[in-house]
Order: sequence, then C-alpha cells, then structure tokens
Amino acid sequence: MCRNIRTLDNGEPGASDEKIQDAALQYVRKLAGIRKPSRSTSERRKSSTKSSSKIGSRCCRVLTSGLREGQGPPS
Repeated sequence: MCRNIRTLDNGEPGASDEKIQDAALQYVRKLAGIRKPSRSTSERRKSSTKSSSKIGSRCCRVLTSGLREGQGPPS
C-alpha cells in the first residue's frame, strides 16, 4: 500500500479538485510504470490523468452524497 494515501473519513471535507488531480497523476504514473514522463508520452499522460481525475471526482460525489455536514463517510 502506498504510504502517501491519507484517510479523509474524520469529518473533514472531501478532497479538493487539486488533490484529486494530483492523486490521478500519481495513479497513472504507477500504472504505466513511469517515473519521469517523456515529451512523446506527455499528451497521452495528460489525457489519462484528466480521465482518472473525472472518475475520482465522480466517485467522491457519489460516496459523499446524502451525508450531513460534519458526518464522515460510512465505514
């Protein structure tokens, strides 16, 4: 498991769009095995990161919809 993943279920607001995008970039890099992207893969990486970010945002909305303010996600 990645040591950089932080738990957000302590009543704090959900992840910001910036945090979701950063996580998506990290996810795409790990899946592709890319440490430092080259120019030739730049556009494909951006497209993959954008798609992953949209999916991550949608998942966060679905998981947290219907929660009252200050209530953390269900366990």
